Amino acid sequence: MSDESILDMQTIDQLKELVDDDDPDFFVDIIQGYIETAGVSIKELSEAVNSQDIEKVASAAHCLKGSSGNIGAVRMQKISYELEKFGKKDNLTGASELLTNLEEEFSKVTVVLEKEI
Repeated sequence: MSDESILDMQTIDQLKELVDDDDPDFFVDIIQGYIETAGVSIKELSEAVNSQDIEKVASAAHCLKGSSGNIGAVRMQKISYELEKFGKKDNLTGASELLTNLEEEFSKVTVVLEKEI
């Protein structure tokens, strides 16, 4: 699996272009911040799925969907969107499997992002 299939490299390149002399660590800060907050969101999602808290699943998935899109983690964004839809269905059947997929994808995304910084 190539890095391009895990991340939208055009998005990564656009983020890198935002780096300037005033804030040379901008890109590194964005990526490290994403990895940290995404990890927290996934933990919250796991706890919410285990406790059958539909509203918390939808909320945490919504946040993760947005931040994943912002850094180009397209598959994470899609999986998060699918988890977010459980809030509208009022039923978490199948959420555990999606959560497992999300955790696996996050591991791949993290590896690729760490190569970029």
